[in-house]
Amino acid sequence: MEIAREIREKDPSASIVFVTTHSEFMPVTYRYRVSALDFIDKGLNDHDYQEAVTSVLLHAASSVNKTVGEDSFSFKSEHSQVQVPFSDILYFETSSTIHKVILTTKKGHMEFYGKVSDIAKADKRLYQSHRAYVVNPENVVRIDKANHIVYFENDESCFVSRLKLKGLIEKVDNK
Repeated sequence: MEIAREIREKDPSASIVFVTTHSEFMPVTYRYRVSALDFIDKGLNDHDYQEAVTSVLLHAASSVNKTVGEDSFSFKSEHSQVQVPFSDILYFETSSTIHKVILTTKKGHMEFYGKVSDIAKADKRLYQSHRAYVVNPENVVRIDKANHIVYFENDESCFVSRLKLKGLIEKVDNK
């Protein structure tokens, strides 16, 4: 249940399905407020079990392209799919782990497979401020022109290259 709660906190639109022999835990999911899509009993006969799993997978697959809300950011790569409210995004940065990107939001960090350059192209509201960073200008609190640093709420910050500084300032001023 704790893991389900953490998943729900990090991804409000995640499809959570419990596959267990302990159906007595079903009422506990309400207490933890995890909004489980289904509870599949492992004790079902093979046919019913397969039918239940297939049904849940079809339902989850059909909701993949539905947005979190009216204004969300969705990015899909070969290995990852990320969908978060756009207003929560602070910035994206290249990870020290090869082929991964770190998304920094108002609520925390998330790492997934992708390229910063592809993310910059995914939504015109984003701005690539540096070869390693893509920022959401809507959430920029301050830009330190002398040190080339962009500041966000929660004491988060990232770099902006000298060449991209003017473009970012214009983008922030036009938000």
